[in-house]
Amino acid sequence: MPTNNYSPEKKQKRAVAQSYLYPELVIPYCISVAVGLYWPRSGVSLEFINLFMDWMAQTIPSISAYVEKSAFPEVSKAYFTIGFFIFLPTLWLVLRDKDVVMHRELGFEGQWSLIKKDKVAILRVIGALFFTVLLLYILYIQPGYQFKLIPLNESRASLAFFGGLSSWLSVFYTVGLLRNNLVYLSRIVRGGGHEP
Repeated sequence: MPTNNYSPEKKQKRAVAQSYLYPELVIPYCISVAVGLYWPRSGVSLEFINLFMDWMAQTIPSISAYVEKSAFPEVSKAYFTIGFFIFLPTLWLVLRDKDVVMHRELGFEGQWSLIKKDKVAILRVIGALFFTVLLLYILYIQPGYQFKLIPLNESRASLAFFGGLSSWLSVFYTVGLLRNNLVYLSRIVRGGGHEP
């Protein structure tokens, strides 16, 4: 019989790599790449889709900022608007599986065991809560950030492959972190009891 030659460390690293191959992460990302690369530059002729995308751009400042600065505004508008729906499974994943947004080698409970040993744990968790709320706010109002290495507003390929890092994927991951930190705070306040 073949023997498993993997050491515990290698098994752990393999598990970490496989954890990012959830369908809820891979499928939405692939769809968003296709939208970024192949959405018609002049938009589509379906009025209800255009009305909804216009509404999203007017409602969410960061979408509006990317559209205004983009060399292909209709593509950017579609990318960030459609992304909201296709990444909803990712939101479900980060709310369902608390380990997804944590340090994979420790996981949710591993992080909790470290927090329990810290005498100022409540201050650290409150700080983390404040940071995640601030990050969500920045993602909401950010003025269409573009970095030299990732020119989202000038290259459709950059938008397609890297736009998710500045849009709904990062928003929903941050929501998952916020949820976890709220659970940690609840446990600390209740003296380390069981998860609600």
